[in-house]
Amino acid sequence: MPYAVSSIDGFVNFYVSPESTGAHHILLNNESNMYYKNKNILRVQAYTLDTLLFNILRIDRVDIMKIDVEGHELEVIKGAQKLFQHNPTRLIVIETKRDSELFRILTEKYIYRLVSVLD
Repeated sequence: MPYAVSSIDGFVNFYVSPESTGAHHILLNNESNMYYKNKNILRVQAYTLDTLLFNILRIDRVDIMKIDVEGHELEVIKGAQKLFQHNPTRLIVIETKRDSELFRILTEKYIYRLVSVLD
């Protein structure tokens, strides 16, 4: 699908890396600095996970979710409040640090527990 997933419904700046498809990512407001000037930047439609799942795809349940979005994981989680509050995903695979805000939100606000750590 030609959409980005974020914490907003709207357009975002998306950096297309010429070196690696695994390095493409959404630029946060503070990343729009000189490094990205004259680089491969696209304006891409973004939706929250709630909007994408419930309104566009008409999916009301997700059992397993893997999120790997090059540092944008927290924004994806912020856009999934309805999903986590009303019909929480049973298993989430995500790359983050134990002391991150993302980990705190998942374990404290949504009561997920850490099952495994890969170093």
